Amino acid sequence: MIKNTTRTESFHSCDELQVSFEAAAGGGYEWRLKSSDPELEVNQIYGLPVNKDDSVGGSLTVDFYISASKPGTYEAEFEYKRSWEEKAEEACKMTIHVK
Repeated sequence: MIKNTTRTESFHSCDELQVSFEAAAGGGYEWRLKSSDPELEVNQIYGLPVNKDDSVGGSLTVDFYISASKPGTYEAEFEYKRSWEEKAEEACKMTIHVK
């Protein structure tokens, strides 16, 4: 079963919105941008491990930085899946209000 979430975020057009997801290291799963409105620019950066000790594996954060070319209401959808599989483990649909 896919775990689906929805989020609503707001920011000003001169700013950037940071959206973070937690991911398991290894196993092939990745958070990816599935779709977004063309007015949004989305950049992905892999963050630091969540566990601060020296253990192997564990979780890490994946950060997406979103900016918009003009004010409006936009949609973006993210999914957590393996690239070779059709179905996602998790999905997050976002409504983004840019002022």
